[in-house]
Amino acid sequence: MQKSRSHAGVKATLVLAVMSLVSTTAAIVYFPWLLTSRKNVDGVIQEVNETITSVTSREVVRNFNNVQATLDLTKKVFNNQLIDLNNPQQREAFFFDLLLTQPNIAFLQFGFANGSFFGVQREKDEEGKQTLVMNVINRIWDPQTRKTDKVTVPYQRVGQQFLRQPTVRLIENYNATQRPWYKEAEKHPDKIAWTD
Repeated sequence: MQKSRSHAGVKATLVLAVMSLVSTTAAIVYFPWLLTSRKNVDGVIQEVNETITSVTSREVVRNFNNVQATLDLTKKVFNNQLIDLNNPQQREAFFFDLLLTQPNIAFLQFGFANGSFFGVQREKDEEGKQTLVMNVINRIWDPQTRKTDKVTVPYQRVGQQFLRQPTVRLIENYNATQRPWYKEAEKHPDKIAWTD
């Protein structure tokens, strides 16, 4: 019986020694690895954040530069009377082509001092990659009825062409001179006016 107890004591001591050795080894390996991996993960996260910030900043600057270039071109065309704003075909062709060359611009609008409006609007696919429809919108303000006759001519993309679709007419309450973007531009005629 004595032999059996001492044998059990030796086994317990050996088990404790092995467990202690394994635990110590695990601690020696695990804790430095944990600290190093946390530093590495933090470093990777910081690198990814810096890359995202840099790419986003460049994209925002590029988009603003494109908007500025579009505005400059539009001003030059209007100031040099290269198109007649009162000619719907010239207006439509210019705005349509201008919008197609600027994939990040969704809507080009022009408000007339008499309350009328002209614009070309892009509708993209669900991923926002390809223009599916270009809407040419004319709003003719009638001061007597205080209403606008809105005429929308959609052009559906078919392959590389845009084919005219049936015209949509609507009478609505819309006066271009009362829109925030028109009022802001009117207040600051020599500056770019930004509104929501």
